Amino acid sequence: MAEFSDIDFFLEKNEITNDIVFKTSRYAIAQSIENILLTKRGEGLFNPNFGSTLLEDLSYPRDVAALEALKYVFISQIETQETRATIDKLTIEKLLDTYSVTVYFTEKFNQQQGTVTLTTG
Repeated sequence: MAEFSDIDFFLEKNEITNDIVFKTSRYAIAQSIENILLTKRGEGLFNPNFGSTLLEDLSYPRDVAALEALKYVFISQIETQETRATIDKLTIEKLLDTYSVTVYFTEKFNQQQGTVTLTTG
């Protein structure tokens, strides 16, 4: 079983070791998915293809059919860039003036499941 880790984006400090906290397993994947979805395509300095179109696509009202089609776009964008997980389901819920996007995933190496929820706007 492979164990992997990513640096915590908030650069929290471990009180015991005085080192930066690392996220491991499904927590690292969840942080990565959040980063992919919240980064606009072209914003990456060294990888212009990194990111997603989520913020642009959900910046104005959409009907149910358009939201259903966008789910598959977002799933493809995530799976292309986050190879450590399989996306099980992605839901988009219309709130008052925003959208709530929830991604359900399964870690490929040890089959742990995780969830990421983002709210746009």
